[in-house]
Amino acid sequence: AMQMRGGPAGPQFVQAAGHVAKEPGAIQMPHQTMPQGVLAAPGGPQQQQQQQQQQQQQQQQQQQQQQQQQQQQQQQQQQQQQQQQQHHQQHGASASTGPAMMHRPMQMVSGPPASGHVAQIPG
Repeated sequence: AMQMRGGPAGPQFVQAAGHVAKEPGAIQMPHQTMPQGVLAAPGGPQQQQQQQQQQQQQQQQQQQQQQQQQQQQQQQQQQQQQQQQQHHQQHGASASTGPAMMHRPMQMVSGPPASGHVAQIPG
């Protein structure tokens, strides 16, 4: 019967059930706590493990908040890029010349201000 249970659940469940077969209700514990061998001790050690798991969950929540802040910064950068693209389109640059072949001096040009000639722009 042990091999039948271990088939779909994987080999970890078979090893854990072999050690904990004498204790009732121990299979309900998560698989992370089984190799530590704390299931044999009742009471205190299990409560300590639960506290550690709660602390890990709090740290994960803090990381998620930081990720949300990074996403907001990325959205702001995307908005700025869209504004610059609209700014180039308002100046009337044709699609054939492309963004690098502007006839008018733009902010994208590095170095001294362009006098309006495309020959100064490399590429």
